Amino acid sequence: FPVTIIAEEIKATEENRKKTIEQKLQLVAQRNQRIDAIRKTSNTNQDASVDITSAKQALELSKSSTDSDISRELEQIKLYNSRLEILDKEVQKWIDQGTGNLFKKSGLDQARVVKEGQAKERSDIDAQIKASQDRISKLREQYASQVKEYNDRVSSIENRNKSQRGEIESSIKNIEQGIS
Repeated sequence: FPVTIIAEEIKATEENRKKTIEQKLQLVAQRNQRIDAIRKTSNTNQDASVDITSAKQALELSKSSTDSDISRELEQIKLYNSRLEILDKEVQKWIDQGTGNLFKKSGLDQARVVKEGQAKERSDIDAQIKASQDRISKLREQYASQVKEYNDRVSSIENRNKSQRGEIESSIKNIEQGIS
């Protein structure tokens, strides 16, 4: 595969990933609006349950998106490695010919010439692989951050729910004491 075709595929993949992320962010924003509306109209236990479910759904959506993006990056890396294998086979073909005779150029010399001719393409491929690996690392870091946010959010919801239940129980006790 020529590097330009691979670069075009990466660019198209990147554009698709951006569109997917924008759509998913819109979905998350819509869910957050629904969460706010539900909080205002439902009881404490139901609010906590809905909030946790919504947070879990947002995290699952993020995991799905992250897994998909990582899979695409890994496929790109496979394509790059396949191209490197082809380049290596071309060099190996000349190495296998070994030394030539007095009037024939040595296969080893030709292998060196071929490898030197491949230097730019190999460098470009290495850079693309590194960029894909960097994107994978970034995706994993973003997901880890989202997991932490999810855990913090669930903890906050549980604490809020516990506090609200305590306030309700206290109010009920005050009412019961007032009655007796």
